[in-house]
Amino acid sequence: MADVPDESRGARFHSTVVLVRGDEVLRGDGDCKGVIGHKRRGDHGFGYDPLFLPTDTPGKTMAELTPAEKNAISHRFHALEDLARKL
Repeated sequence: MADVPDESRGARFHSTVVLVRGDEVLRGDGDCKGVIGHKRRGDHGFGYDPLFLPTDTPGKTMAELTPAEKNAISHRFHALEDLARKL
């Protein structure tokens, strides 16, 4: 991705959670939008976290966030929030 311009580096983490109760199926979806950085930064997280710069935390990669900051914006959190609204 070295030659990919900044305006083409958009990315997102996505999660879907499903709750099945008898015949009822409820689904929650969540995203964490951002961009793919040019170099790895940060010591927390795993996978793409050192390259992913979330829109909600300008200037910081996911790997530079505290666990509390990361959890507050994570795609998993947003998916569970979406599911909770449907319960």
